[in-house]
Amino acid sequence: METITIILGLVMLVFGILQIILFFKVWGMTNDVRKITHHLIPIKHHVPQNTRTHIKIGDTVIIKSSGHKMTVIDIRKDGALCATETGAIEGTFQLNEIMLYDE
Repeated sequence: METITIILGLVMLVFGILQIILFFKVWGMTNDVRKITHHLIPIKHHVPQNTRTHIKIGDTVIIKSSGHKMTVIDIRKDGALCATETGAIEGTFQLNEIMLYDE
């Protein structure tokens, strides 16, 4: 009976150590998510005057290929960064791939 207690104690000790390691791994991943977010969605972005279009941040657009309705969250040199109605980032679309949604 005593050997079962010792084995159970060792298993619990290993499990506890692994839980602590997992905690610090998850904590480190939250910093990585912040870096990725700042990389994908910069705080301020200057778009040169010659690349501006009639599409503005906050406009609702339709993706021509799929027909999905999206919201423009950023205008970049390579196109418009769009998100779904739930806020999930769908990607950057060229300006010829999207059109304004007429309500």
